[in-house]
Amino acid sequence: MMKRIAGMFVVVAGLAGWQAAFAQAQTTAAPADRANNVRQLSNELRWHDAEGHKQYLRIKEDRTKRLLSEVDGFISETVSPSATTAGQVKAGLDALLGHTMGEGRDSAAFSVNLPNGHFLIIGVELWRGGGAMSEDAMSFRAYRETENKFVLVADTDYRHTGDVSEESWEPLVNLSVKALPTAPVASQFWFIASAVVPPRMPPTVTMRLFAFDGERFRTVWTRQDFIAPDDRSAMQFTQDGGFTLSRMPDPHGDKVVIEQYVVTADGPQKVTEWETERR
Repeated sequence: MMKRIAGMFVVVAGLAGWQAAFAQAQTTAAPADRANNVRQLSNELRWHDAEGHKQYLRIKEDRTKRLLSEVDGFISETVSPSATTAGQVKAGLDALLGHTMGEGRDSAAFSVNLPNGHFLIIGVELWRGGGAMSEDAMSFRAYRETENKFVLVADTDYRHTGDVSEESWEPLVNLSVKALPTAPVASQFWFIASAVVPPRMPPTVTMRLFAFDGERFRTVWTRQDFIAPDDRSAMQFTQDGGFTLSRMPDPHGDKVVIEQYVVTADGPQKVTEWETERR
Protein backbone atom coordinates (compact mmCIF):
# COMPACT_ATOMS: atom_id res chain seq x y z
CA MET A 1 0.00 0.00 0.00
CA MET A 2 2.80 2.40 0.93
CA LYS A 3 4.55 1.59 -2.35
CA ARG A 4 1.41 2.46 -4.33
CA ILE A 5 0.93 5.75 -2.47
CA ALA A 6 4.58 6.68 -3.09
CA GLY A 7 4.23 6.00 -6.80
CA MET A 8 1.04 8.04 -6.94
CA PHE A 9 2.84 10.94 -5.26
CA VAL A 10 5.59 10.85 -7.90
CA VAL A 11 3.07 11.19 -10.75
CA VAL A 12 1.10 13.98 -9.07
CA ALA A 13 4.27 15.81 -8.02
CA GLY A 14 5.67 15.53 -11.52
CA LEU A 15 2.54 17.08 -13.00
CA ALA A 16 2.50 19.80 -10.39
CA GLY A 17 6.09 20.71 -11.21
CA TRP A 18 5.37 20.73 -14.95
CA GLN A 19 2.38 23.03 -14.47
CA ALA A 20 4.33 25.38 -12.21
CA ALA A 21 6.91 25.84 -14.97
CA PHE A 22 4.37 27.62 -17.12
CA ALA A 23 1.56 28.51 -14.72
CA GLN A 24 0.68 31.64 -16.66
CA ALA A 25 -0.47 29.42 -19.53
CA GLN A 26 -3.00 27.57 -17.38
CA THR A 27 -6.64 28.36 -16.65
CA THR A 28 -7.53 25.16 -14.74
CA ALA A 29 -6.66 23.69 -11.37
CA ALA A 30 -3.80 21.22 -10.96
CA PRO A 31 -4.99 17.88 -12.43
CA ALA A 32 -4.37 15.74 -9.34
CA ASP A 33 -7.62 13.79 -9.79
CA ARG A 34 -6.84 13.12 -13.43
CA ALA A 35 -3.33 11.94 -12.53
CA ASN A 36 -4.82 9.53 -10.01
CA ASN A 37 -7.30 8.24 -12.59
CA VAL A 38 -4.48 7.68 -15.08
CA ARG A 39 -2.41 5.81 -12.52
CA GLN A 40 -5.37 3.59 -11.57
CA LEU A 41 -6.17 2.73 -15.19
CA SER A 42 -2.50 2.18 -16.00
CA ASN A 43 -2.14 -0.28 -13.12
CA GLU A 44 -5.14 -2.23 -14.40
CA LEU A 45 -3.38 -2.62 -17.77
CA ARG A 46 -0.51 -4.58 -16.20
CA TRP A 47 -0.63 -8.16 -14.95
CA HIS A 48 1.65 -10.29 -12.80
CA ASP A 49 0.18 -13.81 -12.71
CA ALA A 50 -2.16 -16.15 -14.62
CA GLU A 51 -5.30 -14.85 -12.95
CA GLY A 52 -4.26 -11.26 -13.53
CA HIS A 53 -3.65 -12.08 -17.19
CA LYS A 54 -7.19 -13.40 -17.60
CA GLN A 55 -8.60 -10.23 -16.04
CA TYR A 56 -6.33 -8.10 -18.23
CA LEU A 57 -7.58 -9.74 -21.42
CA ARG A 58 -11.17 -9.01 -20.40
CA ILE A 59 -10.64 -5.34 -19.66
CA LYS A 60 -7.69 -4.16 -21.78
CA GLU A 61 -9.69 -2.57 -24.62
CA ASP A 62 -12.04 -0.75 -22.24
CA ARG A 63 -9.24 0.50 -19.98
CA THR A 64 -7.18 1.60 -22.98
CA LYS A 65 -10.09 3.68 -24.31
CA ARG A 66 -10.68 5.22 -20.90
CA LEU A 67 -7.01 6.06 -20.51
CA LEU A 68 -6.92 7.77 -23.91
CA SER A 69 -10.04 9.71 -22.90
CA GLU A 70 -8.12 10.95 -19.84
CA VAL A 71 -5.34 12.11 -22.16
CA ASP A 72 -7.89 14.01 -24.27
CA GLY A 73 -9.29 15.67 -21.17
CA PHE A 74 -5.83 16.63 -20.01
CA ILE A 75 -5.06 18.31 -23.36
CA SER A 76 -8.39 20.13 -23.53
CA GLU A 77 -8.36 21.36 -19.93
CA THR A 78 -4.66 22.05 -19.40
CA VAL A 79 -2.98 23.10 -22.63
CA SER A 80 -3.27 26.70 -23.81
CA PRO A 81 -3.01 27.03 -27.63
CA SER A 82 -1.51 30.50 -27.32
CA ALA A 83 0.96 29.94 -24.49
CA THR A 84 2.00 26.28 -24.26
CA THR A 85 4.80 24.94 -26.46
CA ALA A 86 4.93 21.48 -28.01
CA GLY A 87 7.91 20.70 -25.78
CA GLN A 88 5.89 21.54 -22.69
CA VAL A 89 3.03 19.35 -23.93
CA LYS A 90 5.42 16.43 -24.38
CA ALA A 91 6.82 16.92 -20.87
CA GLY A 92 3.30 17.11 -19.45
CA LEU A 93 2.21 13.91 -21.21
CA ASP A 94 5.30 12.04 -20.05
CA ALA A 95 4.61 13.12 -16.47
CA LEU A 96 0.91 12.24 -16.74
CA LEU A 97 1.65 8.75 -18.08
CA GLY A 98 4.50 8.09 -15.65
CA HIS A 99 7.23 7.87 -18.27
CA THR A 100 10.78 8.10 -16.98
CA MET A 101 13.89 9.09 -18.90
CA GLY A 102 15.68 6.17 -20.50
CA GLU A 103 12.87 3.61 -20.29
CA GLY A 104 12.15 3.84 -24.03
CA ARG A 105 8.60 5.18 -23.70
CA ASP A 106 8.29 8.74 -24.92
CA SER A 107 5.40 10.98 -25.92
CA ALA A 108 5.52 13.20 -28.99
CA ALA A 109 3.87 16.57 -29.64
CA PHE A 110 3.78 18.90 -32.64
CA SER A 111 2.22 22.33 -33.11
CA VAL A 112 0.93 22.39 -36.68
CA ASN A 113 -0.59 25.16 -38.79
CA LEU A 114 -2.64 23.97 -41.77
CA PRO A 115 -4.95 25.90 -44.13
CA ASN A 116 -7.96 24.74 -42.10
CA GLY A 117 -6.66 25.64 -38.65
CA HIS A 118 -4.09 25.41 -35.87
CA PHE A 119 -3.62 21.88 -34.52
CA LEU A 120 -1.82 20.03 -31.78
CA ILE A 121 -0.80 16.52 -32.81
CA ILE A 122 0.43 14.06 -30.22
CA GLY A 123 1.68 10.50 -30.11
CA VAL A 124 1.27 8.58 -26.84
CA GLU A 125 2.39 5.15 -25.69
CA LEU A 126 0.45 3.41 -22.91
CA TRP A 127 2.29 0.71 -21.01
CA ARG A 128 0.36 -2.57 -21.21
CA GLY A 129 1.14 -6.22 -20.51
CA GLY A 130 3.08 -8.19 -17.94
CA GLY A 131 6.78 -8.53 -17.27
CA ALA A 132 8.70 -9.09 -20.50
CA MET A 133 5.45 -9.38 -22.47
CA SER A 134 4.83 -5.73 -23.28
CA GLU A 135 2.09 -4.88 -25.77
CA ASP A 136 1.91 -1.14 -25.41
CA ALA A 137 -1.03 0.76 -26.87
CA MET A 138 0.03 3.56 -29.23
CA SER A 139 -2.22 6.32 -30.49
CA PHE A 140 -1.92 9.47 -32.57
CA ARG A 141 -4.42 12.21 -31.75
CA ALA A 142 -5.10 15.57 -33.41
CA TYR A 143 -6.72 18.54 -31.65
CA ARG A 144 -7.93 21.72 -33.33
CA GLU A 145 -7.69 25.08 -31.62
CA THR A 146 -11.28 26.11 -30.87
CA GLU A 147 -12.14 29.07 -28.62
CA ASN A 148 -8.67 29.08 -27.00
CA LYS A 149 -8.59 25.36 -26.21
CA PHE A 150 -7.74 22.19 -28.10
CA VAL A 151 -10.60 19.89 -29.12
CA LEU A 152 -10.09 16.35 -30.43
CA VAL A 153 -10.89 16.03 -34.14
CA ALA A 154 -9.16 12.81 -35.22
CA ASP A 155 -7.25 9.82 -33.90
CA THR A 156 -5.68 6.63 -35.17
CA ASP A 157 -4.09 3.66 -33.44
CA TYR A 158 -0.69 2.19 -34.21
CA ARG A 159 -1.03 -1.57 -33.90
CA HIS A 160 1.31 -4.38 -34.80
CA THR A 161 0.07 -5.93 -38.04
CA GLY A 162 2.15 -9.10 -37.77
CA ASP A 163 1.32 -12.43 -36.15
CA VAL A 164 -0.79 -12.39 -32.99
CA SER A 165 -0.91 -15.30 -30.56
CA GLU A 166 -4.03 -17.21 -29.54
CA GLU A 167 -4.22 -15.04 -26.43
CA SER A 168 -4.44 -11.87 -28.54
CA TRP A 169 -0.95 -10.76 -27.61
CA GLU A 170 -0.02 -7.68 -29.63
CA PRO A 171 3.70 -7.16 -28.89
CA LEU A 172 4.81 -3.56 -29.39
CA VAL A 173 7.07 -1.12 -27.50
CA ASN A 174 9.27 1.96 -27.90
CA LEU A 175 7.23 4.32 -30.08
CA SER A 176 9.30 6.84 -32.05
CA VAL A 177 7.77 9.71 -34.04
CA LYS A 178 9.60 12.07 -36.43
CA ALA A 179 7.99 14.80 -38.53
CA LEU A 180 9.13 15.07 -42.14
CA PRO A 181 11.19 18.24 -42.62
CA THR A 182 8.95 19.13 -45.57
CA ALA A 183 5.63 17.48 -46.40
CA PRO A 184 5.20 16.58 -50.09
CA VAL A 185 1.66 17.97 -49.84
CA ALA A 186 1.85 21.51 -48.45
CA SER A 187 -1.63 21.41 -46.91
CA GLN A 188 -0.83 18.34 -44.79
CA PHE A 189 1.39 17.25 -41.90
CA TRP A 190 3.45 14.10 -42.56
CA PHE A 191 5.36 12.04 -39.99
CA ILE A 192 7.15 8.70 -39.73
CA ALA A 193 6.36 6.43 -36.79
CA SER A 194 8.21 3.31 -35.76
CA ALA A 195 8.08 0.83 -32.91
CA VAL A 196 9.80 -2.36 -31.77
CA VAL A 197 8.24 -5.82 -31.85
CA PRO A 198 9.62 -7.58 -28.73
CA PRO A 199 11.35 -9.67 -27.56
CA ARG A 200 13.97 -10.32 -30.28
CA MET A 201 17.42 -8.75 -30.34
CA PRO A 202 18.64 -7.12 -32.53
CA PRO A 203 15.26 -5.36 -32.57
CA THR A 204 12.53 -6.06 -35.09
CA VAL A 205 11.16 -2.69 -36.23
CA THR A 206 7.76 -1.82 -37.67
CA MET A 207 7.43 1.49 -39.49
CA ARG A 208 4.74 3.60 -41.17
CA LEU A 209 4.36 7.00 -42.77
CA PHE A 210 1.24 8.99 -41.79
CA ALA A 211 -0.38 12.15 -43.13
CA PHE A 212 -2.87 14.45 -41.40
CA ASP A 213 -4.97 16.85 -43.50
CA GLY A 214 -6.84 18.68 -40.74
CA GLU A 215 -9.71 16.19 -40.66
CA ARG A 216 -8.27 12.69 -40.54
CA PHE A 217 -5.11 10.61 -40.38
CA ARG A 218 -4.08 8.54 -43.38
CA THR A 219 -1.50 5.77 -43.60
CA VAL A 220 0.59 6.68 -46.65
CA TRP A 221 3.10 3.83 -46.48
CA THR A 222 3.76 0.72 -44.42
CA ARG A 223 7.21 -0.86 -44.35
CA GLN A 224 7.47 -4.61 -43.92
CA ASP A 225 8.95 -5.40 -40.49
CA PHE A 226 12.75 -5.47 -40.55
CA ILE A 227 15.64 -6.20 -38.20
CA ALA A 228 17.69 -3.13 -37.36
CA PRO A 229 21.06 -2.68 -35.61
CA ASP A 230 19.36 -0.20 -33.29
CA ASP A 231 15.72 0.89 -33.26
CA ARG A 232 16.39 4.56 -32.46
CA SER A 233 18.72 5.03 -35.44
CA ALA A 234 16.94 2.68 -37.86
CA MET A 235 15.65 5.70 -39.82
CA GLN A 236 17.62 8.86 -40.54
CA PHE A 237 16.54 11.88 -42.58
CA THR A 238 18.72 12.97 -45.50
CA GLN A 239 19.49 16.53 -46.61
CA ASP A 240 17.16 16.27 -49.61
CA GLY A 241 14.13 15.62 -47.37
CA GLY A 242 14.18 11.86 -47.85
CA PHE A 243 15.45 9.23 -45.43
CA THR A 244 17.51 6.07 -45.05
CA LEU A 245 16.67 2.77 -43.36
CA SER A 246 19.26 0.47 -41.80
CA ARG A 247 18.38 -3.23 -41.82
CA MET A 248 20.22 -6.46 -41.08
CA PRO A 249 19.61 -9.35 -43.52
CA ASP A 250 20.97 -11.77 -40.90
CA PRO A 251 20.38 -11.01 -37.21
CA HIS A 252 23.48 -13.05 -36.31
CA GLY A 253 25.79 -11.32 -38.79
CA ASP A 254 27.44 -7.92 -39.10
CA LYS A 255 26.14 -6.94 -42.55
CA VAL A 256 23.87 -3.88 -42.64
CA VAL A 257 21.94 -2.79 -45.73
CA ILE A 258 21.24 0.93 -46.05
CA GLU A 259 18.14 1.74 -48.11
CA GLN A 260 17.72 5.31 -49.38
CA TYR A 261 14.29 6.78 -50.11
CA VAL A 262 12.87 9.97 -51.54
CA VAL A 263 9.41 11.04 -50.44
CA THR A 264 6.83 12.00 -53.06
CA ALA A 265 3.13 12.83 -52.85
CA ASP A 266 2.50 9.13 -53.50
CA GLY A 267 4.76 8.05 -50.65
CA PRO A 268 8.39 6.94 -50.26
CA GLN A 269 10.25 5.59 -53.30
CA LYS A 270 13.48 3.61 -52.86
CA VAL A 271 16.23 5.00 -55.07
CA THR A 272 19.26 2.94 -54.04
CA GLU A 273 20.78 0.70 -51.38
CA TRP A 274 24.29 -0.30 -50.30
CA GLU A 275 25.97 -2.57 -47.78
CA THR A 276 28.11 -1.71 -44.79
CA GLU A 277 29.26 -3.34 -41.56
CA ARG A 278 27.60 -3.08 -38.18
CA ARG A 279 29.49 -0.76 -35.88
